[in-house]
Amino acid sequence: MGQVQNTELKIETPVEKFEEICKDYFQKHKKNMIFSQDDLISIYNELKSQGIYLTSYISQGSFGCVFEAKQNKEIVAVKCSKVDLEKIKEEEKILKLLKEAPYAFKPIKECINEQNSRYYQFSKRYQCSLKDIMKSFFDQKKTLSLNQIIGLAIQMSSVFEIIQQNNLIHSDVKPDNILYDSQEKCFNLCDYGESKSFKDGSKTYDLKGHTPKYAAPEITDTKNGSFNIKYDIYGLGVILLELTLGKFLEYKDCKSIRNGELQKYISKNVLYQDINYIIVKMLDQISQNRIDSFELTKQLNELRLKLENQFICAVENKLDFTESNLMIAKFRQSFVKFNYTCKQSEVRLDEYKFKDYRNLSKIKECIAKRIVHHLDLDFEENELGADGAKNIGMSLEKCQNITSLNLDLQYNKLGADGAKNIGMSLEKCQNITSLNLNLAGNGLGADGAKNIGMSLEKCQNITSLNLILWYNQVDADGAKNIGMSLEKCQNITSLNLNLWQFNQLSIYLVCFNQYICEIETQNKWVWRIN
Repeated sequence: MGQVQNTELKIETPVEKFEEICKDYFQKHKKNMIFSQDDLISIYNELKSQGIYLTSYISQGSFGCVFEAKQNKEIVAVKCSKVDLEKIKEEEKILKLLKEAPYAFKPIKECINEQNSRYYQFSKRYQCSLKDIMKSFFDQKKTLSLNQIIGLAIQMSSVFEIIQQNNLIHSDVKPDNILYDSQEKCFNLCDYGESKSFKDGSKTYDLKGHTPKYAAPEITDTKNGSFNIKYDIYGLGVILLELTLGKFLEYKDCKSIRNGELQKYISKNVLYQDINYIIVKMLDQISQNRIDSFELTKQLNELRLKLENQFICAVENKLDFTESNLMIAKFRQSFVKFNYTCKQSEVRLDEYKFKDYRNLSKIKECIAKRIVHHLDLDFEENELGADGAKNIGMSLEKCQNITSLNLDLQYNKLGADGAKNIGMSLEKCQNITSLNLNLAGNGLGADGAKNIGMSLEKCQNITSLNLILWYNQVDADGAKNIGMSLEKCQNITSLNLNLWQFNQLSIYLVCFNQYICEIETQNKWVWRIN
């Protein structure tokens, strides 16, 4: 009977990845955890049953956590919170009202688990928050350009207009809740969990979800506290003030501003003179006197047009028609599109990292059930010997989907036979294009080097090779054998060969033009051929 093909192979988040998520969450929220470890395991399994795999922890808010996840090939953000039906209905109602609003967060879907204990909200994975961008700039003693500050303010005031039209209040405007959309190059206001809707345009609420630093003065008036859109405008005003100052304000500073000491915090930079005038109106202590969203948008656009006209006057008589039009178009675009690149590592669910050879049987079981393209095995100093190398090799042969392999076997007493066992297994993994093989300190000798070389000759799909053979008594013959074998690997474009313990430099190696080759010996870098 022929072997039945396993149709259940799948890409799945490794246990190690989930453990990293838990560790990250517990380290950041030791004293205020919303979810226990059992809760996280349950969340992991509930999402996994829908083909959604957690990849990292992002943040925790007042009532839930946000995780990064992967569904098929798409990266998404998943907000998870305990079920509060009244709050969920209120948020869904508000999100529906904002469905067509530009610069407002829009979820992909929402659902409640079977036990009605957890609520999940799925959305696109934003690159970062405004807080991340501000921190990046401030750490470098920089701030956003005036055009970018005005552009951000216009985008947020546009959302506030829709909020005001629908008698809503966001109640927690802060840099964390303004997300950067790297595709559209704009900002979106998110987190409507504490948003309120009211009919009379002004109603007293207990704003539990507010952030004290960005809260308006009326938050302290527990008896007569009356909130509307002007409460949100105050929070945006604090953000704009921080952007013009190029630093985050401390809570004590914000408290002083609420108590009427704004002027001593206003930027003295003449560049911000006009926007400071608007910021003062946004941070008025008395909410009735504070600028509303429509007037805010109007004044911001007037400032934008003023700057555009100044720029046009500066360039139109100094450049030819085509150049001046191009410069003017770029200047106008700088208010609309915000260009920022945040370094994010690629999320890979087909990448697996394992340590400890003693768990080889469990590792084999794990890999057998999954599609593995990128495998990292760190078995340093396990005294494997030739037999251990054979066991590892037999396991590798079953991973026919591997394209990238990092195999660290240094100091394992493999000898020439162990090298041969590893090499013969690599020959059968013909999809590998990137190989990082560390065989340092294994007493391979010239024969072991020859065995590895002969196997590499048969791995013609490898384009990137990092081969570490130091402390192996390779001698001149072994070096020559390695060189002759690498000469036959015509597809390698990146080669790092490490023979640090080898003193004799009679290395036979032909490097073709397409090679990027580094050869390290005890005399350090001997050749670097580009």
